[in-house]
Amino acid sequence: MVFVRKYNEPIDQFQARRRQAAIELFTGQPDLSHAEIARRIGVSRKTVSLWHSAYERGGDQALEVKRSGGRDRLTDQQKQLIRDKIIAGPRSCGFAESIWTQKLIARLIEEQTGVQYHPCYIRVLMASIEISSQKPILRAKQRNEQAITAFKDEVFPEIKKGP
Repeated sequence: MVFVRKYNEPIDQFQARRRQAAIELFTGQPDLSHAEIARRIGVSRKTVSLWHSAYERGGDQALEVKRSGGRDRLTDQQKQLIRDKIIAGPRSCGFAESIWTQKLIARLIEEQTGVQYHPCYIRVLMASIEISSQKPILRAKQRNEQAITAFKDEVFPEIKKGP
């Protein structure tokens, strides 16, 4: 059994899965050494020893993962609202800009929810609501799509070397 963190799996859930597996090995196979349990789970022997001591003192509750960091300041409904607004675009939210910036998203969050976010933290919030930052494609104003298509279809095959 190899423990790999799943894509977008919160770290506390991943840690809880590993600790639960350790508990199952402690209770289900008591003859296993700490070194073998550590190898199977993918942690150090010392970590397994600490977990085992804690488990013997306090049971399952002693190995519960305490969430690190601050609590979420936005509810799931507020996150969904912000996600929908970001997908709709800044113009549909009443902004003059045509692309989202971190400062603009921070302003949107404050206007919609009353919660202030520093623009540097916006990328973390966007990752949590499964939105990636994207760069707009820069195109020349004088770009002529018909001429480009004609070149690709007519001229390029004639000048192209090889099959």
